[in-house]
Order: sequence, then C-alpha cells, then structure tokens
Amino acid sequence: MSYNTMSLKQLIAVNDGRLNVLDASFSAQVTSVADDFATARSAVDTSFALVATSVAQDFVNARSAVDTSFALVAQDFVNARSAVDTSFALVEQDFATARSAVDTSFALVAQDFVNARSAVDTSFALVAQDFATTRSAVDTSFALVAQDFVNARSTVDTSFALVAQDFVNARSAVDTSFALVAQDFATTRSTVDTSFVQVITAIGGLTDQITAIIGTDASLNDLIQTNILDISANAALLASNEQALTALTTTANGNTSRIDTITTGFDASLNDIRSKMCFTHLLEFDGVLDPTNNPYPFSAGAGVPSSSTLGIPIPMRYKLLGYALMADIDLSANFVIESTTFSDDSSTTLFEPVYLANARHTNSFDVNSGPYDAGYVNIAVTSVDYNTSLVTTEAKYGRYRIALYFQSDNTFYTTP
Repeated sequence: MSYNTMSLKQLIAVNDGRLNVLDASFSAQVTSVADDFATARSAVDTSFALVATSVAQDFVNARSAVDTSFALVAQDFVNARSAVDTSFALVEQDFATARSAVDTSFALVAQDFVNARSAVDTSFALVAQDFATTRSAVDTSFALVAQDFVNARSTVDTSFALVAQDFVNARSAVDTSFALVAQDFATTRSTVDTSFVQVITAIGGLTDQITAIIGTDASLNDLIQTNILDISANAALLASNEQALTALTTTANGNTSRIDTITTGFDASLNDIRSKMCFTHLLEFDGVLDPTNNPYPFSAGAGVPSSSTLGIPIPMRYKLLGYALMADIDLSANFVIESTTFSDDSSTTLFEPVYLANARHTNSFDVNSGPYDAGYVNIAVTSVDYNTSLVTTEAKYGRYRIALYFQSDNTFYTTP
C-alpha cells in the first residue's frame, strides 16, 4: 500500500506500529546488553579476584565496549525515530498535495459548470430570439397577405360600385329618354286627335252649309270646291300626323330594345365579377437549393415537400395573374412555375422562368397566363448561383417564400 492511497489515520497507525516494534527491539537489546553486562561483571569479578591487575584492566575494557554498544544502540534509536518523523512529514506533505489537487479539480469542475450553464443560457437566449424573429416574420407575412386580400376586395368592391353606378346612370338615361319619347308620343297623339276632331267638325259644318244653300246661292259650286280643298288639306295633315305617330312608335320600340340589351350586358358583367374569384397560394422552403437532387424544394401546409407529381391542387379552370418571390440571402437563381392537368398529367410551363438576380425579392402582376384546366401547380428550381461570399453549406442555407395569385375561369353562381 502506497502513501498516496492511505488515509492519514492509516499512516499514523502504521508509524505507531513501527515505533512499537523499534521500542520492543530496543528493550530486547537493552535486556540482552544487561545480561551480557552481568555475565561480564561476574567474569570480571572472578578474574579480578584471580588477577586483580588483569581483571581491572579487562573491566575497563569491557566497560568501554558496553558504553560503545549502548551509544550505538542509542544512535540507532535516534536514527529510527528520525526516519519515522521524516516519513510522517512526507505523508503530511502528500496529504496536503492531494487535498490541493482535489480543491483545484473541484474549482475547475465548478468553473466548467458555470461555463456550461452560461452557454446553455446563451443558447436559450439565441433560440428565444430566433423564435421571436421567426414569429415576427410570420406575423408580418400574414399582415401583408391580409392587406393584399383587403386591397383586392376593395378593388373588386370599387369596380362593382362603378359598374353598378354605370348601370344606374344608363338605366336613368334610358328611362329619361323613354319618358321624353312617351311625352312626345302623347303630345303628337293629342295633336292628331284634335286635328281629326276639327276635320270631322269641319266636314259636318260643310255638309250643313251645302244642304242650306242648295238652290238659293248662285255661287254654290264655288263654295263647294273651296270646302273640298279644305277637306283635302285637313286629310293631308291627318296623314302626316299618322306618319309621325308611326315614327315615334318605332323609336319607342328601339329604345325598349336598347334597355333590354343594356340590362342583359350589365347582368352578364355582374355575373362575371361575382363568379370569377381571385385566390392565392403560399409556398415555402428553408435549406440549400439543389436543382440536381431536389428540383421541387417548396412545400405548403404542414411542410410536406412537393414533387413532379405532387403540387398545389386546383379544382377548376384558372389563370395565373401574378407572383411574388422572397429570399433571406443574396443569390441568383432560376425558378419555373409548372401546370399539370388532372386529365392527362401533361406538364405545361406557365411562362418564362422567374429570375432572382443577386437579390432577395422579385415580383410581377402582369402574367395573365391561361386559362388552364383543373390540375396542380409546381415550383421547380432549375439553376442556382450563390454569392461568392457564401462558401460553406451553413452560409448557403436560406429561407424562401413565394406567393402565386390565381383567378378562377369557371362560374360559381349567377344572379337570379
């Protein structure tokens, strides 16, 4: 067992055991020396008794040897105790070093925890910011779409109001013309009737005059001729008035036909406005554009990607009126809007490719392509040229959104 893996208490116990062993060894050596000393002393006494001079000298020598041995034993004890103290000091130093290493490691772990917590907080803040930014962009796009709808509805309402006003004005003019014609007709008819009554009255008067003067007036024949001329003139006036009445009747019939024509045209225009509704579709994509491996990147609704056989389904004949395309990075790219009919699945390009020229948006409201039969519409990317500053895949990552504006070419309903 090394000092590094032993606890302080274990090290102290080990050193105490060593001290006990040294003490026992020292005691045994002291006992052995004492025994030897007694034996030697007895021998010395015996020898002294025998040879006093020789024994005295031997005693001195033996005493010197004993003292020397005792000094050596004492030195060994001191050395052993010094070694124990040195070992204890090393153990204390190892413990202090280990404690310092543990404290340092704990400080590093604590710092790592603080750094990790800070990184998590920073990442959360960035995610929250991205969410807020995305939510703001979605709200802005929705507001723009809603505004476009309001503007389009306002335009339709304004056009309808203008058409209705034109109809009211035209109907009012026709009614006024008809009233004037009717008034002219009534006036002319009244004049004709008055003239006719006057002619009849004149004829009756002439007849009475002829009866009264027959046989009494020498100039009767002249009077008769004069009245005959008056009758002829009145008859001519009657014929002229009848012709005028016929002409006025023809004019009135023509105006009635014109009113019917204007009414029919207005109803047709009103039905056209009401039945051919405008609508829009919004498609999105986020990622790296890849015309080779993913030519139909846009999706709608729940984010389901499009394909050559899966696009925006449209259930009626329609026209494409316009589009608007946006991106959040600068690049050049070609997009093609395709129409595929349900009847034969034959693809038809609606118009020339939409070109995004090193910019972030493009739009057109002058397309007016179609009409096309019921089917589905796709957006295909045919080529991409990224800005030279966009080198990495992460830098080429972008978000794209395109809105398509259509008009139905089928009638939904008509006015009764």
